[in-house]
Amino acid sequence: MISVENAEKLGIIQNVTGACHSLAQDNYTHHHSQVANIVHQELAIKCGLSKGPPVSHYKYEPQSVLGNFSYKIYHERTHKCLNYP
Repeated sequence: MISVENAEKLGIIQNVTGACHSLAQDNYTHHHSQVANIVHQELAIKCGLSKGPPVSHYKYEPQSVLGNFSYKIYHERTHKCLNYP
Protein backbone atom coordinates (compact mmCIF):
# COMPACT_ATOMS: atom_id res chain seq x y z
CA MET A 1 0.00 0.00 0.00
CA ILE A 2 1.32 3.47 -0.89
CA SER A 3 0.79 6.27 1.61
CA VAL A 4 -0.75 9.56 0.48
CA GLU A 5 2.56 11.36 1.07
CA ASN A 6 4.47 8.90 -1.14
CA ALA A 7 1.74 8.98 -3.76
CA GLU A 8 1.98 12.77 -3.92
CA LYS A 9 5.76 12.56 -4.30
CA LEU A 10 5.42 10.08 -7.14
CA GLY A 11 2.76 12.19 -8.86
CA ILE A 12 0.22 9.38 -8.74
CA ILE A 13 -2.64 11.44 -7.31
CA GLN A 14 -2.34 14.16 -9.95
CA ASN A 15 -2.07 11.54 -12.67
CA VAL A 16 -5.23 9.74 -11.55
CA THR A 17 -7.27 12.90 -11.01
CA GLY A 18 -6.01 14.34 -14.30
CA ALA A 19 -7.28 11.25 -16.10
CA CYS A 20 -10.76 11.86 -14.70
CA HIS A 21 -10.94 15.19 -16.54
CA SER A 22 -9.81 13.52 -19.75
CA LEU A 23 -12.37 10.77 -19.38
CA ALA A 24 -15.13 13.26 -18.61
CA GLN A 25 -14.21 15.31 -21.69
CA ASP A 26 -14.22 12.18 -23.85
CA ASN A 27 -17.64 11.18 -22.48
CA TYR A 28 -18.97 14.68 -23.16
CA THR A 29 -17.67 14.63 -26.74
CA HIS A 30 -19.19 11.21 -27.38
CA HIS A 31 -22.55 12.32 -25.93
CA HIS A 32 -22.45 15.54 -27.96
CA SER A 33 -21.80 13.58 -31.17
CA GLN A 34 -24.69 11.22 -30.47
CA VAL A 35 -27.09 14.14 -29.91
CA ALA A 36 -25.82 15.79 -33.11
CA ASN A 37 -26.55 12.57 -35.02
CA ILE A 38 -30.12 12.47 -33.66
CA VAL A 39 -30.76 16.11 -34.58
CA HIS A 40 -29.18 15.66 -38.03
CA GLN A 41 -31.33 12.63 -38.81
CA GLU A 42 -34.54 14.30 -37.58
CA LEU A 43 -33.86 17.41 -39.67
CA ALA A 44 -33.08 15.27 -42.71
CA ILE A 45 -36.37 13.41 -42.32
CA LYS A 46 -38.44 16.58 -41.79
CA CYS A 47 -36.81 18.31 -44.78
CA GLY A 48 -37.28 15.30 -47.06
CA LEU A 49 -33.53 14.72 -47.40
CA SER A 50 -33.41 11.26 -45.83
CA LYS A 51 -33.43 8.18 -48.01
CA GLY A 52 -34.79 5.07 -46.32
CA PRO A 53 -36.20 4.43 -42.87
CA PRO A 54 -34.73 6.01 -39.71
CA VAL A 55 -31.94 4.08 -38.00
CA SER A 56 -30.72 4.05 -34.40
CA HIS A 57 -28.56 7.05 -33.47
CA TYR A 58 -25.53 4.86 -32.81
CA LYS A 59 -25.76 3.37 -36.32
CA TYR A 60 -26.53 6.64 -38.12
CA GLU A 61 -23.64 8.00 -40.19
CA PRO A 62 -24.52 11.53 -41.29
CA GLN A 63 -23.09 13.06 -44.42
CA SER A 64 -20.94 16.15 -43.97
CA VAL A 65 -23.25 18.13 -46.28
CA LEU A 66 -26.77 17.01 -47.08
CA GLY A 67 -29.12 19.13 -49.14
CA ASN A 68 -31.34 19.92 -52.07
CA PHE A 69 -32.61 23.14 -53.66
CA SER A 70 -34.56 24.12 -50.54
CA TYR A 71 -32.45 22.91 -47.61
CA LYS A 72 -28.81 22.31 -46.70
CA ILE A 73 -27.67 20.61 -43.47
CA TYR A 74 -24.04 20.64 -42.34
CA HIS A 75 -22.57 18.15 -39.86
CA GLU A 76 -19.27 18.48 -37.97
CA ARG A 77 -17.72 21.14 -40.13
CA THR A 78 -15.02 23.54 -39.08
CA HIS A 79 -16.14 27.15 -39.08
CA LYS A 80 -13.63 29.88 -39.74
CA CYS A 81 -14.09 33.21 -38.04
CA LEU A 82 -12.70 36.38 -39.53
CA ASN A 83 -10.88 38.73 -37.19
CA TYR A 84 -11.35 42.34 -38.12
CA PRO A 85 -8.86 44.92 -36.88
